[in-house]
Amino acid sequence: MLDPGDLRAKPDTDLVIAQARIPSPELNRYLYTAVGGDWFWLDRLGWTYDDWYRYLNREEQQTWVGYADGTPAGYFELEKQDAGNVEIAYFGLMSNFMGKGYGGHLLSDTELGNRDLATKLQFGPQVGVGLGFGQKGNYELTYRYQYLTNGGIKQPNDGLKMHFLSFGYAFR
Repeated sequence: MLDPGDLRAKPDTDLVIAQARIPSPELNRYLYTAVGGDWFWLDRLGWTYDDWYRYLNREEQQTWVGYADGTPAGYFELEKQDAGNVEIAYFGLMSNFMGKGYGGHLLSDTELGNRDLATKLQFGPQVGVGLGFGQKGNYELTYRYQYLTNGGIKQPNDGLKMHFLSFGYAFR
């Protein structure tokens, strides 16, 4: 999306955003596959129950789920980093909630983990690189860095530094 006019209005249905405070491998695997399936998220598919539990049962990790009328609409995982930074490790919506304004609403709270963004208006400058390869060009590896900030409009302006690494395969 490059044009602010492409943003969708907040949906009529209220989105309740709640932190999953009890480590639940079943919940996180469900969210990971339900959201990531359309985007070929593969890195955690081989994880066992114990792998999921070890990952989730850490102070640095938080899972937040958005519910529309009691139905999971999407989720995001936060990972606390050094120097007080917080990374959005995963973020996404279930396919039937895409394009309806839920994504912006899911991340529109002014507090994410221990980060106080102070305003709902955020700027997200980003830079990325990608490489298409394979005999038919059907593999893709991309990296993107994004910094989310309110541009000093209001304090505090903790901001978020995000790193995205993705691998894709196009069936041709």
